[in-house]
Amino acid sequence: MAGEFARIDSIHKVIGRKPKRNEEIELTDLVAALVPEPSNPHDVNAVMVQINGQHVGYLEKEDAARYHMVMRQVWDAGFVAATGARVWASARDVRDSKKLKYVARVTLALNEPHLLLPLNDPPTRDHSIIPWGSGLQVTGEEQHQDVLARYATSIGDGVVLATLGIIQGGTAKTPRDVVEVRIDGGRIGQLTPASSQHFVPTIRHLESEGRAAVVWLRVKGNAIAAQAVLQAARAHELSNEWFTEPETIPKLRG
Repeated sequence: MAGEFARIDSIHKVIGRKPKRNEEIELTDLVAALVPEPSNPHDVNAVMVQINGQHVGYLEKEDAARYHMVMRQVWDAGFVAATGARVWASARDVRDSKKLKYVARVTLALNEPHLLLPLNDPPTRDHSIIPWGSGLQVTGEEQHQDVLARYATSIGDGVVLATLGIIQGGTAKTPRDVVEVRIDGGRIGQLTPASSQHFVPTIRHLESEGRAAVVWLRVKGNAIAAQAVLQAARAHELSNEWFTEPETIPKLRG
């Protein structure tokens, strides 16, 4: 972040008070709104940061140049981009003065720009997005390069929203549930029988509520050789809060 020193009063309002002499205050798990400000006279790429309605600073100029297009895409679709934030503040003695010097730092949690928004829109049917988790390779994607090629980017890396379904796998004697992976209705592969068992309970739970199971899928490579990596939390990793209401994102394209 940049410009915190000029907005100490706003940061103190976020905290709820000024720090006492030599006191350090740290607030985590805050939510920051990222608002593009193309009319800014100093930087047309400027991205303003607000916490609890208070303007607490800007993205650094170099970072704003990288991130402003993503924030603008969200803004132009009628929404405000938001992310996790942390605020630290303190008060220090000033030599030969009875006054205190107030200092503060605001830190944001942001992935690389090309990994923030999906390359496609979410499904139109009722669904819930499984939280981001450790990567798991999709198998058989070499047979579906025609579908994956639609999502290959110029930098060879991006994320899409994929739908999980259960199909019959294994053998005739020992059939097993296998998870099939689709992007916008097109099959791009499946998980191994062993890996599938991590997601079958979640898929069945959502199906019982009339919802599709949607996951983040990272697509790497190019139009002739692309790989798909599932980034989703396993069933035992889901928090109780995730079950309270569907996890979705708005349509940002079209």
